[in-house]
Amino acid sequence: MIENISLKNFKCFADNAFPLSNLTVFAGSNASGKSSVIQAILLLRQSYESGYLQAGKMQLNGRLYSIGTVKDSVTAGLGNRNIFIRITEDGVKTNFHFEYAASEIDSYKLELKKIPKNNIRFLSNELSYLCAERLGPRNLYHIPQIMLSKKDVGIHGEYAASVLEDIGDKPAVNRKLSKNTPNLRNAVRFWLDTVIPNIDISYRRITEADSVTMWLNDTGISDYHIRPVNTGFGISYTLPVIVAALNLSEKSILIVENPESHLHPFAQSMMGKFLAEAAGSGIQVIIETHSDHIINGIRLAVKEHPELSERTIINSLKYFQGGRENIEIRVDRDGNLDKSPDGFFDQIEKDLMRLF
Repeated sequence: MIENISLKNFKCFADNAFPLSNLTVFAGSNASGKSSVIQAILLLRQSYESGYLQAGKMQLNGRLYSIGTVKDSVTAGLGNRNIFIRITEDGVKTNFHFEYAASEIDSYKLELKKIPKNNIRFLSNELSYLCAERLGPRNLYHIPQIMLSKKDVGIHGEYAASVLEDIGDKPAVNRKLSKNTPNLRNAVRFWLDTVIPNIDISYRRITEADSVTMWLNDTGISDYHIRPVNTGFGISYTLPVIVAALNLSEKSILIVENPESHLHPFAQSMMGKFLAEAAGSGIQVIIETHSDHIINGIRLAVKEHPELSERTIINSLKYFQGGRENIEIRVDRDGNLDKSPDGFFDQIEKDLMRLF
């Protein structure tokens, strides 16, 4: 498990470190650097997948994330031609030291000064990443001809329907999170109904079109099918998160940006609870959120499962005197936060004070 990530001269971070745990939440204002921490992980991972990292290079544009050029990767104004990323995993620290010349500022790769010899498990363990811009409702979902694995839902969630159609009758990999349901399809239905009640899904392969068609069912009305395009975005944004988590084995990593997107406050809270339970099932969950309902759903899950208290970290980032500051927040066994810094989901109280 990744326990800490330290970034120096990377994007907006001059020199910052962030603790991680089984469940790690990145929160904070816009442009505070939440996404940049996740991007550092993704860049290392895609560089390893492509073989760049083993050859001493960072691939700045690839399957998981495209950052641009070296100029887009470095902290502005420091004049330092080095980038440091340090990953602490299971107590072992691994340093990635990248160096570039002034003439390489427009290059699409970074040179690694020294190739680490540590066995870094997160680079090769299963990892599923869902970006903030997920696929909206479609009547047809493409079946990819080439996939990393049959469990890969895609970074936009574009393959979730295809995964369900292909292996939905098989048991979910994550048996603990699946609540011992007989197969992946039933596990997905259980959690989808938990997050968005009264909705079920059906699907069918159209081989001639290399596609899967999926429709939604109102569980309160038998034989009533709804085309996905006739529903909101919440279901299509939620489904890949559930499918991905249920298909990850222990010690894998799930990264989700804005899991609350297009969800009603109740559904956001239930999504927070789902992600907390996913973290409790043995996978490492890293999320970025702007939702106090996601946070509260996590707090409720911790109160129901007190053992999650020691495994949950909230990193609250803010712009501070030209740099970035991180405040680490912990959740106790009753679901209480040990601190609530200014700007941490307190806008409702501030607005109400002005109104009344």
